[in-house]
Amino acid sequence: MGRALEDMIGRQQTALTILILLFALVAFHFINSSTDDAFITFRYAENEATGKGLVFNTGERVEGYSNFLFAQILSLLVYLNLSEFAHGLLIWSKALGLFSGLLCVLIVRKSSRLLSDVGEDDTRPLLIVILAPLLLCASPQFVAWTVGGLETSFCALLVAKAQYYGLKIVVGRGSRVRDHILFSLLFFLASITRPEIPILYLAALSMVFFRTVRQAGSFKRMLINVAAYSIPFAGFIAWRYSYYGDIFPNTFYAKATGGGAAQFWDGLEYFGFGIATIFGPFIFLCLSPIFINRKRELEVHDKNAKAGYWFLLWQLVAMSAFIIYSGGDWMGSYRLFMPVIPAVVLLVQFGTVRLWDRLGEARSQKRSRRSLYGAIIVTIIALIVYHVVDIAVVTGSPSGYLVRDLLNREYYSIACMMREEIPPNSTVALGEAGLIPYYSKLKTIDMRGLMDRYIAHLEGEAHAKFEPMYIFRRKPNYLLLVDVTGQTWSEHNYQNMLLDHEVLNVDYELVGDEAMLDLFHKYRFILYRKR
Repeated sequence: MGRALEDMIGRQQTALTILILLFALVAFHFINSSTDDAFITFRYAENEATGKGLVFNTGERVEGYSNFLFAQILSLLVYLNLSEFAHGLLIWSKALGLFSGLLCVLIVRKSSRLLSDVGEDDTRPLLIVILAPLLLCASPQFVAWTVGGLETSFCALLVAKAQYYGLKIVVGRGSRVRDHILFSLLFFLASITRPEIPILYLAALSMVFFRTVRQAGSFKRMLINVAAYSIPFAGFIAWRYSYYGDIFPNTFYAKATGGGAAQFWDGLEYFGFGIATIFGPFIFLCLSPIFINRKRELEVHDKNAKAGYWFLLWQLVAMSAFIIYSGGDWMGSYRLFMPVIPAVVLLVQFGTVRLWDRLGEARSQKRSRRSLYGAIIVTIIALIVYHVVDIAVVTGSPSGYLVRDLLNREYYSIACMMREEIPPNSTVALGEAGLIPYYSKLKTIDMRGLMDRYIAHLEGEAHAKFEPMYIFRRKPNYLLLVDVTGQTWSEHNYQNMLLDHEVLNVDYELVGDEAMLDLFHKYRFILYRKR
């Protein structure tokens, strides 16, 4: 039996190594894909490191980022002169994201062992045993966001590690004070990395409370647990309010308020398509333990594992409620699901294990087991093929690496031109407020409202809030419009409102430099200058 156990562990370690290589391969496929919003954080980080404050425009305190801890890490890199090379912060952010994603795979494997009956691992196929990390490595959405330049995978890492300590408490593998402290501190760090994470913490805390309330010394442990999160988080909120004047980041007001019923339906649509696209049929395996009764249900380990299942599922429900409420997100690959993808793959593995064990060893049931095994393999392959084909259709190439640049070529060219041609003390109003302001170094009015408190608090759906006269009253020296067809129509409503406004034609003129116009027309950008 000892030899068999060693062989089993050896196979699992080999499989995990292969999964890490798979993860790296998929990451290579997406490595050149960068998110424009990442450059917002870069600008805040550089301004802080150079003594201008944690601001987008010097002298304007608006929290237009939503990833405080990640911004602090990047700011430290700038301060230590570790980003003094071409596109340094972009490369650092991708490296940190990729490293975080790889660590997530290892943590998910450790968490899956907490939910498994270790004594039976050698009787289950290897695919079933490592299903959770396999699904994480094979998820194009998860891997794509690890190299997108944002804080998403770093946040997912903190949440996954916090869930690991929470699982230890819930399944009875660790109820020491240390586990409670690490559980809360990691959730705190995740909460100052993404603003929606406190919802996950409260959902997780409720399950931890119900599992420990009857234990000796539970009151002391829970008190320490809550204090380890609430005291530093209250301090952070107090700092945010004193520095920016708001309890929530400005991005929350810009994206998750004022949309009314339309925002709810947008969120519901985003949630439905996200679940179907990311997880496909695996979502049914995720929910299957709710409906499966097992004869072993009364065994202590089985009951503890089921508690771990509900611990993770309740967090998925909480995040789903937030996604629907907030109206979803405009970015591709369903970014808002990132913090709970590690939890979902654990739920899928748990459901698969329970279904596998429920089928039993009888000859009549072995065919069902083979069918389940085959269906899992086919589904994994189908999901991967689907996303490869999707990339090929959109880009005309089988790999995102072959057709994308580290930077958006159009935006970067325009940003460099603006830095050279426009006086440095000028103000430009635009909607694409990431890469262009970062490289142009110009004072910027964000017409989408992420870095503008007035626009963020207007009524309307995310990215649709706008008031033309507010922009004109601020008298920007330049207006940059994107994706304008024939200088009369844009797919962005706020730009159409500007194009239709008489003040634009009276107070502004189309930039007449022939070289600049040619550049803008080529990439469907037009620039107006105040008369």
